[in-house]
Amino acid sequence: MWYTVQLIADCISYAWLAIEKQYPEPSSDAERGSRPIESLPPPRFRYGTGENSKLDACEAGWRTSLAPSEGFGAATTFAPVQIGDGWRFFSQRAGKEGWQFDANLSSHSVRAGPLRFFPPITFRMTFGGEGGERPRLVVSYLRSYENFGRAAIWIDGQEAQTQLLHTMHHCYTYVCEARYGTGKRRANALAIQNSRSPTLPRLCTANESGLYSIPWKRPLELARSPHCELILSHSSKELSAPLGLDGRWDSPSSQIVASAFDTGWSKLSDRNLIGTRFPIADQTANLTTPGVHNVSIALVQEIADAHPPPLFKLTSLYSC
Repeated sequence: MWYTVQLIADCISYAWLAIEKQYPEPSSDAERGSRPIESLPPPRFRYGTGENSKLDACEAGWRTSLAPSEGFGAATTFAPVQIGDGWRFFSQRAGKEGWQFDANLSSHSVRAGPLRFFPPITFRMTFGGEGGERPRLVVSYLRSYENFGRAAIWIDGQEAQTQLLHTMHHCYTYVCEARYGTGKRRANALAIQNSRSPTLPRLCTANESGLYSIPWKRPLELARSPHCELILSHSSKELSAPLGLDGRWDSPSSQIVASAFDTGWSKLSDRNLIGTRFPIADQTANLTTPGVHNVSIALVQEIADAHPPPLFKLTSLYSC
């Protein structure tokens, strides 16, 4: 909601500046009257979670463009190589055509437990990397207040690794909310954390693969964690859900947003909360290697969520 208000404020401010520039410059202080409008800062509005420059096309144009085109069906311009159970192509609303997943149409069972991915939809895409330009993926999708949830992306056979990264992020977020959160979020995290169920605490303990280890009960706190503060304030793209697409929207409306991805992901230990680990975007690692890859997208069922939002809608994909 805040970026909608910010966009409206930016538009009004720049409109007044444009109006002022249409008037001739006053020749004296007496004619000037009040001081003219000062130079305005650049707009702060951000489209989706990616940086604006990363949403632009590659220098040599997009390597792969997958989007609905007027007069053509999804089979010709937005064709997947694999369609998971529950995905359907919707074209009823102009400007919002795309592949939509509905968990109610899928045979995938929904039950409270570990974090899981619903059946994915997969596209074949070409990535470059010449001239110092990093391989990059740009995804546009629908955000809506009406039963839309989060999705995850992975490339080729990285589904299990991406699922573990999402589990680590989710568990670390719960630890942060239980310790530093406020209101309903903190109450919900504490309720789950203090549950006597033998299942829930085990969902955030050491995994046999060793990729994550989250003490669910009481990590040793040496100092207030700045990483937790960034997680709770949603102010860091590097600490967001790894390769995640958040289709949730608080405002009673819907809109198409875009996110760009060009980095790999690493796992770090929180030195202020001994024993906890979290995933973070690794600026030294590329998203993938040059060449042809399978890109998969699936709705995420989060930990201990027996009633996840059932919908997610994908509207386009582009690669560099």
